[in-house]
Amino acid sequence: MASVVQTERYLVIDIGHVFTRAFLFDVVDGRYHLVGQSAVLSTWEAPVRDVREGVLSAVEALEQIAGLRLIEEGDILTPTRVTGEGVDKVFVVTSAGRPLRMTLMGILETLSLRSALRAIEPFPVEPVVRFHINDGLTEIQRLEHLLNAAPDVVLLVGGTDQGARQALLDYVHILELAAPLFPRGGRPVVLYAGNAALASQVQETLGGHYEVLIAHNVRPALERESLYGLRRTLQSLYRQHVLRQIPGLDGLLNSAHGFEPAPLAWRRMLHVLAAYYRGLEGYLGVHIGSGLSFFVRGSEEEVHLRCFPYGLGHGLKRFWEDVDEELLRLWTPDLKDPMGEVLHKMAYPELAPETEAEAWLEWGLAFQMGRKMLLNMLPSSERRAFRRQGLPTHYRMLFLGGAVWSALTRPEALVLTALDLFQPVGVVTLVADVAHLAAPLGILSKVNPYVTVHMLRSAHFVPLATVVTPWGYRPRGRDPIARARLQWAPHQQMSVDLHPGEIQVLRLPPGYHGDLTVEPVGPFDVGAGPGRTLHQEVRGSWLGVVLDGRGRPLRYPSDPGQHREARQTWLRALMQEA
Repeated sequence: MASVVQTERYLVIDIGHVFTRAFLFDVVDGRYHLVGQSAVLSTWEAPVRDVREGVLSAVEALEQIAGLRLIEEGDILTPTRVTGEGVDKVFVVTSAGRPLRMTLMGILETLSLRSALRAIEPFPVEPVVRFHINDGLTEIQRLEHLLNAAPDVVLLVGGTDQGARQALLDYVHILELAAPLFPRGGRPVVLYAGNAALASQVQETLGGHYEVLIAHNVRPALERESLYGLRRTLQSLYRQHVLRQIPGLDGLLNSAHGFEPAPLAWRRMLHVLAAYYRGLEGYLGVHIGSGLSFFVRGSEEEVHLRCFPYGLGHGLKRFWEDVDEELLRLWTPDLKDPMGEVLHKMAYPELAPETEAEAWLEWGLAFQMGRKMLLNMLPSSERRAFRRQGLPTHYRMLFLGGAVWSALTRPEALVLTALDLFQPVGVVTLVADVAHLAAPLGILSKVNPYVTVHMLRSAHFVPLATVVTPWGYRPRGRDPIARARLQWAPHQQMSVDLHPGEIQVLRLPPGYHGDLTVEPVGPFDVGAGPGRTLHQEVRGSWLGVVLDGRGRPLRYPSDPGQHREARQTWLRALMQEA
């Protein structure tokens, strides 16, 4: 096989809230491979308070796995030596620390403020307060909200170039009044990306009170949006924010060849993956971390990313008020005190579940967090449709990231949780980032696309399942609603009848391709249109082809015992052998 154009060896460090992971990529037999990866507890918080300790520990573990010397005199050995030791380039991604808290001040909610929200999407930013001219607040109320929000950054936008002025000057006046009222050392950075004609006046008026940064207007004209300048400034701001929070990171970044927030790298990788699964109209991705979670909604035309300041560890504190205790009890009927277990998870996020009941607690929390993020990310029309009939049919790939989705010892539980979370209809591909590779490959895709292309063809991105969900009916009676047939070798063929309320599986091992035929019994839609037969080539996966006949929207038994019995029935169906 011909060699790739570049043959550099790459080390990617992924610094998370709880774990620091190291990944080594190198060329073997003309193709890039993941040579090894390691994970240790992060050391940026007390008692160590030096991120480099965890990074060096992860790289030392990687040395043992790869059989290469990667550290010399306490530093990562770069570039590679003639002896073959070391790495050519080092890259860093991070999701550790808290997001930037931001107050947004705009003129029109549907124009400048919407552009500002789009501009901050790729970054771990938490918009805490939003002001616009139609918010109904008085000057005093705005002042109170601004002070109570305690933002790290105030983003001031609005007005086309040479356009509106007075509304922006009113915001400038509020910031002047607020300056002496912020606690010592607690004044936010003011980032101005509005009417260019006012930039010098904003700098002159507020420069004596705040650090003021000027970026290009996000709406230089009504019909034109310009986000690049603001995003470039935000990237620098976020870097400074992370450096203040993570001791020792500055020394690491001085020797690194690239740095990105993990959500931004993750978003890029999903776009690449969607292109790999050709013909996707839309896709969704949910990453649930320990202190930071993020959600991606994308299509060929655009990609939206939003970060959420909660997760399945320290981030549970921010999600505490949204935990549905009743729902959690339905998911964890064997736990006497589910909320007590939640508190324990909050205090010790590094501990893996020891029992099946504890694992279901994590999946139940992931379901609740994922559902909240999903409803936040769907456009209002799609959100209404989701509550009535499940996920819109143009979403054809669902991507899962974070430690909670990496337990391939129970892939059937992951698939069932994801189906309950997204409630897909039609035909979707379900993929999990079981090796935590999405962010590392996302940052490498900018440098050497060959790495990403080669890794997509590896076992690390084997789908969990191809899911087919008929809809347009209610699951009652026992007559079949669809008949499915899968042929994946000259003499390998399986057929099943799908009845209302049940799940069926057609096994198709990883590495194989099969021809799937699903024939609806009646006017139901199986992904080809009402009453029409679906013919589709499918890839092999961990579970194969999953047929979900439970109807949309899903309706669960309200009794915990019945709920547990139904869930166990669905799990047994997903575990059944062909």
